Amino acid sequence: MSDWLVYYGNGYVAQGWSRAQRAQNVDIIASYFYSQGWTINAIAAMLGNMELESYINPGQWEHGYAIEVPGQISGFGLVQWTPWEKYTTWAGADWKTNYDKQLYRIQYEVDWDTESPNTGQWQKRASYPLSFLDFTRANEDVANVRWLALCFFNDYERGVGGETARQDNAEYWYSYLQNNPPQPWNPEPPTPGSFGGSFKIMMYMKPWWKR
Repeated sequence: MSDWLVYYGNGYVAQGWSRAQRAQNVDIIASYFYSQGWTINAIAAMLGNMELESYINPGQWEHGYAIEVPGQISGFGLVQWTPWEKYTTWAGADWKTNYDKQLYRIQYEVDWDTESPNTGQWQKRASYPLSFLDFTRANEDVANVRWLALCFFNDYERGVGGETARQDNAEYWYSYLQNNPPQPWNPEPPTPGSFGGSFKIMMYMKPWWKR
């Protein structure tokens, strides 16, 4: 498996990447989440959102904000965690170099929502009534990839706009993954709870996960 393709900054460099370039990161992302039991439908739906949020660039900072300013409410990473320290505090000292941890963080949020529904990043909405775990297991019997892209957008990202682009992106990556099935993940992913034990307590004390 290839290494991450990364542009670290708040500019538009990664926006100019071709789909072939982005596929280098998609292969890593799909390999990990498929190893965690996610369906291709769910992975593609998330990728459709990632492409709009960060260009599938794990080093992407939100446009219009300086990078690494403590306390600044700016987004960072594949899913643009906001504030950025929500992710970096959890990930630890190597957050800038170990991009696999962004994947571990998302899976941690799946586990978190399973333990304490609607108290973390994933907020189940009436129009998209899936738990995060149910979303990860969704296939065509549950919903098509376009609906799942909107489910991830509304229940996880909770941003503004770009719905059709997110859906179109998701369809593209769904087709890609059908023709390029995820490869076995290496290295072995960490066990649940390996990171962020103190962060879980902080989330109960103050809901700073809200975007």
